[in-house]
Amino acid sequence: MKKLLIVILVLQISGALLTFFSQIGTQPALAVINGLLALLPAVITVAVLVCLDRTELLSGEISELRYMLKKLGDRENPRGDYSSNPSAEYKETALGTWECVKCGTVNKEGTSFCSNCRAEYSPWVNPTKSPYEKKKVSRWIKEDKKKK
Repeated sequence: MKKLLIVILVLQISGALLTFFSQIGTQPALAVINGLLALLPAVITVAVLVCLDRTELLSGEISELRYMLKKLGDRENPRGDYSSNPSAEYKETALGTWECVKCGTVNKEGTSFCSNCRAEYSPWVNPTKSPYEKKKVSRWIKEDKKKK
């Protein structure tokens, strides 16, 4: 790809020079304008070549960083027995108050475990909510309480 772009660049510069020198004898001002206009595609080709070089450089750096990261991971865990429980490494904390599914205790925001039964918080199991919001009570339950 890079070789093809270099060949295209050489052809573009050659075409610009040919245009310039073919018109310089008859109309010098027009020769300069046409020569510069013919060089515009060459500028774009040079920009693409520079981007290609930078991409190759970044690709090499990414490979090196991946190798270093793997090496670091192997140093921290030489046997390679990574935990099958990802939550053991990263604990979720509640962004709001949450009610424990196991015991029903309302816990503070920013906590990872229930203050009563020590059950672990999970945003999938224990969605955060306001403990002060009114709960819907069926009218049948209200009527039963009135009768008693």
